[in-house]
Amino acid sequence: MNVEEIVKTRFAAIIGMPAAGIDMGADLRGVYGIDSVKALKLISEVEVEFDADFEQEEVRLIHTLDDLVALLNAKLAVSEVQADGRR
Repeated sequence: MNVEEIVKTRFAAIIGMPAAGIDMGADLRGVYGIDSVKALKLISEVEVEFDADFEQEEVRLIHTLDDLVALLNAKLAVSEVQADGRR
């Protein structure tokens, strides 16, 4: 599974909806009615899954799953570059 599929699957499980019906570009609050508890649960699960840490300012910028995936991909790319530099 790639990053997008993992995020979509985790989100679907949190809201109790099939992953196939999830729109990655939809507003999480407006379309899916996500409250702060569910949003933090998703963020926490993603942080653990990918060994990533999000700053509060970054979390505030996440309005869609596409936003989350883009931020996560950027963090993973930075981590990979840093790891390569240590080798």
